[in-house]
Amino acid sequence: MVYKTKGVILKKQDYKEADGLYVFYTKDFGKVSLVARGAKKIASKLAGHLDYFQEVNLTFATGKAFDQISGAVVNKNFNSLKLDYDRINLGFEFLGLLDQAVREHDRDEKIYEFIINVFNYLDTQKDLNFNFTRKAFMKKLGILIGAGDKLKEFLEK
Repeated sequence: MVYKTKGVILKKQDYKEADGLYVFYTKDFGKVSLVARGAKKIASKLAGHLDYFQEVNLTFATGKAFDQISGAVVNKNFNSLKLDYDRINLGFEFLGLLDQAVREHDRDEKIYEFIINVFNYLDTQKDLNFNFTRKAFMKKLGILIGAGDKLKEFLEK
């Protein structure tokens, strides 16, 4: 079967010689692991569309071991976020926490909207208070996943 949705990359890693394994949080399917065949090749049509801190219109198909990405087009790119080293680090910290906190195929549209809102905030906020933003993010994520203000304890289990 072929599926279409919007998603953001939580994590990516090399897979086999020229492929990439991507963990997305999608609007319609939650957290999913997908393979992009040939994504590491220079001439790959997917390579420029599979990057952190952007919302992607994603098409994927059912595969044997992993579902496979058949198409990806950037819907929204958070360029300003990518220009500031501290914002990038905070963004990666958020993505790592999200990846830890959410299980495969857990779907919650509020979490998806939250991710987009966080990216938007990191992209547009002029004077960013990093400690406040980190605490606010962790509190909101804890509430969304049902851990309340005990996110750290939840992740350590």
